[in-house]
Amino acid sequence: VFNFKGRKSPEIAEIAIKKLTEKDDIIYDPFMGSAMFNIASVNAGRKIVSTEIDNYTYYAVYSLLAKIDTEKFNDMLNTLEASVKHEVMELYETSCCGVENSRINITSSTGADYYGRIFTNRNKKALLIIQNGINKLEKCIERDVLEHALVSSLSLSRVAMYGSSTDILYHVVPYGAQDMNVWELFESKVKNFLKFKQEYSNVLSENPNNNDKYQIILSSYQDYCHNTSNTFDLIYTDFPYTDQVPYLERNQLYRIWLKHFYNKEQYDLTDEMLSKEIVLSNAPARTNKQKIESYYRDIDIMFSNFNKVLKTNGLIVCTVKLGKNKYFSTLMEIINLARKNGFEYITRIGIDKDDPSLRKQSAYKNTL
Repeated sequence: VFNFKGRKSPEIAEIAIKKLTEKDDIIYDPFMGSAMFNIASVNAGRKIVSTEIDNYTYYAVYSLLAKIDTEKFNDMLNTLEASVKHEVMELYETSCCGVENSRINITSSTGADYYGRIFTNRNKKALLIIQNGINKLEKCIERDVLEHALVSSLSLSRVAMYGSSTDILYHVVPYGAQDMNVWELFESKVKNFLKFKQEYSNVLSENPNNNDKYQIILSSYQDYCHNTSNTFDLIYTDFPYTDQVPYLERNQLYRIWLKHFYNKEQYDLTDEMLSKEIVLSNAPARTNKQKIESYYRDIDIMFSNFNKVLKTNGLIVCTVKLGKNKYFSTLMEIINLARKNGFEYITRIGIDKDDPSLRKQSAYKNTL
């Protein structure tokens, strides 16, 4: 529905939550991400509080979980289609074999193999035409849904590997490359958003920030733990796991688009966000996040904060993705840091799939 790497199975999480909590227990997810654990908690009949540091992810999830007026949404979509679709589709017309709107292959001779040109000119124009059309609509949650559907189309609107849905956003394709019809991508994403809202209608709320089932809060987990008086029976999360997902960096493409074309106030990447992210990064500007020791220091602080908000005899459950030897070594260090902060390791459960390959180790349902 929207671009999030490392999403988890709500079905598996629901089983764990039911087994490990009682009906009136409250759960905390300090790293909300795609909000799969919110869905799991609602389906398990438990209340959950979730915090999310990344403003792009938070508002994308908010647009997913918010109830919308379907009739109003369809009217806005029809208005948008009537005003911009023809102009966009004209960009994809071709006389080749009498077929219109076909996909074209892009080779190095076009200059598309350069890093700075990961979008073709026609796809840039198509994206901007749709964006301008959205901006003319009334400000409301329905328009926000259309906006996030467009933004989630960005990764496939760029020059991409033929036949691939890769989400390596800045990969430069040297051969076998393609661009895709932006309107068709956008239309597909809109359908996915609506399908989500239909499938998970029991999770939707007029106020995702705070309702009787869950809270989602735009905040670092540190700030929340320092300021809340709440205590929790279970912390259930997928915390940032070393260098596998450079979270804030990866989402910068979406954040910049939203800030420039949609809402200047909501989508800043601040120094505070960067300093509070738990990550191992090779970005030259992030010297304080480049060593494994700094990652372990952040994990130490994390468990210290968890100790403040977890009830006596409460549990922490973490999903982790283990692929290389260094990740197993990191897991051992994480267990030691948990012990340092008053926790004791209980057990690990492996979720095995038919395909044991690690090729999709970060993908949906493939996790420990």
